Amino acid sequence: MAWARRLVGALADAGVRDAIVSPGSRSTPLVLALAEEGRVTTEVVLDERSAAFCALGIARATGRTPLLVATSGTAGAHWLPAILEAGNAEPAEPGSGESSEEVVRNLRDKWRIAEQRLETIRQEHGLAYEDLRAANEELQSLNEEYRSTTEELETSKEELQSVNEELQTVNTELKMKLEEVSRANNDLENFMSATDIPMLFLDRSLCIKRYTAPLRHIFNVKAYDLGRPIGDLTHNLAYDELELDVRRVLTDLSPVEREVKAREGGAVTVRLRPYRTAEDRIDGDFVAMDHVEHALGHARLGEQLGDEDRG
Repeated sequence: MAWARRLVGALADAGVRDAIVSPGSRSTPLVLALAEEGRVTTEVVLDERSAAFCALGIARATGRTPLLVATSGTAGAHWLPAILEAGNAEPAEPGSGESSEEVVRNLRDKWRIAEQRLETIRQEHGLAYEDLRAANEELQSLNEEYRSTTEELETSKEELQSVNEELQTVNTELKMKLEEVSRANNDLENFMSATDIPMLFLDRSLCIKRYTAPLRHIFNVKAYDLGRPIGDLTHNLAYDELELDVRRVLTDLSPVEREVKAREGGAVTVRLRPYRTAEDRIDGDFVAMDHVEHALGHARLGEQLGDEDRG
């Protein structure tokens, strides 16, 4: 539409004041530009032959050159009779105004200016077309990048969904294992609270990890002693080799059993064994103690139960 406005403006600057239009779809920009140009009077004549003679009549009456606008490819043939008649028109009389040579010269100058303006408009149109084509290529490139990004996002979404499903499965398994560990820990806590056997659990550094309440009758141990080395604790046993035996068990992986005297009287059986994890890994020592009387009673009870089973 911009090129049509520029062309009509150039023609108006050149002196065109009348336009005869045989409208069509391809001439729509020119017709709209002529309608906007206030210096040009526009007449609509549908028949192209009649439009040519109308233009001829305007030219003879006003002495101005009108503009003919058509769309069809046969417009030249329809305009030919009027053009031939215009060529046979009598020249203007001398002294009636400008000579024909001056008129032709002026028209040629104006036509040359109009051609220059038209060429400028064509160049500007070409540049605008190139800019539009470059912009279109950029838009196509952006569209391809957007499509590629969308595909990558879809792939990432599917991968995240798969990872989320795996995490849910792992979370369920961990929850079940946590429940099992919690039940085992509860069983262990109840067992250690209910047993009357002094027991002591040590880590690989021979530091206290856990103990049962009856151990307090033999060792001077408190709740805040967890994590302390066994050598820092005092006890009422005549057993100076306790720490040495504990280290030997951890080194040789062989159990040790000793019967030692208590400083307050009586004898105590001390059993030392390696602490094995469920993965069969040595993770410290286990020390169990029992008074000899209790141990003998347990042995007799075991023998009685064995005799009953055999009977």
